[in-house]
Amino acid sequence: MAMKNWREGRDKKREGRKIFR
Repeated sequence: MAMKNWREGRDKKREGRKIFR
């Protein structure tokens, strides 16, 4: 579960960076 947590956070950060750019 902990792995899924940091993995989801990284996926959200990547999507946010793409939209921001």
